[in-house]
Amino acid sequence: MALLLTIFGIGFLLFIHELGHFLAARAAGVRVEVFALGMGPRVAGFKRNGTDYRIAAIPIGGYVKMAGEDMLGDGADDELFSKSPRWRFLIFSGGILMNFLFALLLIPILFRIGVPVQAPIAGSVVPGGTAWKAGVHPGDRLVALNDKKLLSFSDFASTIALSNVEETLKLDLLSPDGEVRRVEFQALYDESIGFPTVGVYQGISSVVAPDSVASKAGIKANSEILAVDGVVASGNGDLQTLLFQALLHGNPIQVTTLVDGVEKIQTITPQAIDNAGSPQLGIFQTHQSVRELHPDYQTGLRVGDRITHVGDIEVRDQEVIREATLRNGNRLPTLTVVRDGETLELSPTLTAADFSAAVWLDVEPNVMRIHVRPGGPAAQAGLQNGDVISHLGLEKPNNFAELRSTLKVWVDTHQSEASLPPLPVMATRGDEIVDVEVQLAASPGWDYGIGMSSRMEVVKETSIVAAIGTGVGRAQAMVRDAFLSFQRIITGRISTKNLSGIITIGRTTHSIASVGLVPFLFFLCMISIHLGVLNLLPIPALDGGHLMFLLIEGIRGKPVSERVQIWFNLGGFVLVMSLVVFVTILDIQRLVP
Repeated sequence: MALLLTIFGIGFLLFIHELGHFLAARAAGVRVEVFALGMGPRVAGFKRNGTDYRIAAIPIGGYVKMAGEDMLGDGADDELFSKSPRWRFLIFSGGILMNFLFALLLIPILFRIGVPVQAPIAGSVVPGGTAWKAGVHPGDRLVALNDKKLLSFSDFASTIALSNVEETLKLDLLSPDGEVRRVEFQALYDESIGFPTVGVYQGISSVVAPDSVASKAGIKANSEILAVDGVVASGNGDLQTLLFQALLHGNPIQVTTLVDGVEKIQTITPQAIDNAGSPQLGIFQTHQSVRELHPDYQTGLRVGDRITHVGDIEVRDQEVIREATLRNGNRLPTLTVVRDGETLELSPTLTAADFSAAVWLDVEPNVMRIHVRPGGPAAQAGLQNGDVISHLGLEKPNNFAELRSTLKVWVDTHQSEASLPPLPVMATRGDEIVDVEVQLAASPGWDYGIGMSSRMEVVKETSIVAAIGTGVGRAQAMVRDAFLSFQRIITGRISTKNLSGIITIGRTTHSIASVGLVPFLFFLCMISIHLGVLNLLPIPALDGGHLMFLLIEGIRGKPVSERVQIWFNLGGFVLVMSLVVFVTILDIQRLVP
């Protein structure tokens, strides 16, 4: 069903765009020779009243071929260029108007029905990020950004991504306990993703996969997971933290669920995943060094401290401290801290959420301190938590990026051999030098049948008047975001690696169609607006290029010469086809690991 909706949805958007040109041409009295969905050779269709209605072989775009549009006609009254500039402007803008009209009419209807959206709630806030420094906490509701109401988390994320990095952003928040406050920050450009960010990620909720070990254990799809192994998971990300720690060991877990007001405790025995991944050492880089402290909290810590233990548990990173705190009744256990060569014990009064909001733990500068995966290759070879890697073979990596690169070279060098030889590893453990040989292996995988998805809520207006107001505002925001997206890409403020072609659009459409009809139609409205904006840009061979020529004609009082238009459109066609090839390559790269 989702596949059929995807094919229908994309085809329908192309249809209404070309229908706009077709209706405008008919209204102007222009003879339409071909109405096509797709490009290239004719695959199927029919002819009626002098028009060939066809489906073409290449499912990219579509076109309406009008009499005389190639400027080779005999000047008959029913040819395109016999019409006035005003009529031709209407014809070339007809598709764009239909794209906008479709979204403008449908979006208010959808808001009256109820549109599922990503809840505008901060799920996790990256320690050290600009939002963390400004005081955004996990669980905060994102109410408005720069005085514009946020209907969904995607509204927040897109506004941040399209902002100027030098711009001060004003975010209104509502905390879980009802406190209203405003914070200010600036976005920072992130090279890894190719656009600005502030380090806030959306809220998540659990999803029970059908036919999984969780569903076979009796956990229903609509179950609310309250606790894991008796540890309450009430805050944002608590469940994710508890499940991640379970994944390291692969042990059975007891899950407390709530369904229809009834609590149940069920045991999930994980299923081993056949792991064909690349050979690994089985180590993590430790994040124990206090990089920064938020001034709103009293922790007793200092920048530069190294937290080695939380209670009697060795610290790998912030998540280990979070889990230990949750298991201690959401009270932070005693911290063992190394400060200026001395070992201290501190007992700040903090919850798991407080610690995440108060402390930024990072790696130690120029130190390759590790935490070993239980039962992994490094652990089996004798490496221990807290060891500091100095050499892999003959190489001396300075950081984990170089370590991964060295590891890849080792694997690639020996991949033709019958079996991968052990990798010599040198590490220091206090004053002791440790030499081991590690037999690399793929990390084991475990499936508990519980995944994470975006936390959703439904935006539904109680009256048609309110739905129209919300819908029109949402449509305007989509148009604005579409224009800003193209502007930011052209000026280099958003990386071209974020462009998507028909493959990614098709996959996304299919994914959303699987969720439900209303999200699917809402997504089609967004695509329709982007299609309209794209065709409005003065790109040769597209509608915007024709409109640009008509504007020049209106200013000059005479049309641009046929020679200039032909060469301009030919160059535009080559440009558009090159762009299609480029984004298709990007789409394929996303599909291939």
